[in-house]
Amino acid sequence: MNESDALDALEGLGLTSYEAKVLVGLQKLGTATASEIARVTDVPRSQVYGTADSLEAQGLVEVQNASPTRFRAVDLDEAMARLSERFERERRRATEYLREVRGSLADDGDEHRPDIWVTRGADNIARRVEDLVADAEQRVVIGMSDPSQLTPGLVATLESLAESGVRIVSVSENPVVLDRLAEIGAVDLRRMREDHGPDAEANRMVAVDGRTILIGMLDEAGPKSEESAMWSANTQFATMLSRMIENGLQQFSESYTGV
Repeated sequence: MNESDALDALEGLGLTSYEAKVLVGLQKLGTATASEIARVTDVPRSQVYGTADSLEAQGLVEVQNASPTRFRAVDLDEAMARLSERFERERRRATEYLREVRGSLADDGDEHRPDIWVTRGADNIARRVEDLVADAEQRVVIGMSDPSQLTPGLVATLESLAESGVRIVSVSENPVVLDRLAEIGAVDLRRMREDHGPDAEANRMVAVDGRTILIGMLDEAGPKSEESAMWSANTQFATMLSRMIENGLQQFSESYTGV
């Protein structure tokens, strides 16, 4: 594994890009000042302090109140154990919310919970998906099983984003969905394998810029109009769940070039 792979893996465990770089830098340096960290990590010196404070709050870095302030990473095994524990905690939290959303029979509309919004009803969810996707700046990962979920508004938004250089990844087990999105062009198409993993029960999924997530689930006893979707934006929960699901989609899908 090279350093780039290590940084990706740390981000997959919930660290921001700067946090991952500072943690790797401190593993190289041992104990270091902000200036020394900045030189080996490409993290601006002005950002090192806040990043190190965040890592300290997570139990991954220790701070020495000297002049200048010095930082050091905790033992590597201890750091990995703490990151893994947090990832597992967020995974359990995500699973709990998904089960709650799927089994709920509340009225259509939006319901707010800590860090989480729940939108009910297929039409409401379709509008929410369009709104979330429209805010994309870097990438959109979209998974759908039903071609009817590709509303004209969503297709138009995806076309506009693709033209502006936003990376779009579409994942589905339904070739009709993939073929429809292929018409947009500049879309990375991936087909779910038959052995797809833990997110197979989701009816639709959207991840935007690694910081916004929406997952739709069908009430097993009801029609499609009783779909519920959990979504969250700009929260640690959204970041963790986005990375977990995107990693899973990569693992359980393969490139699609058409039937």
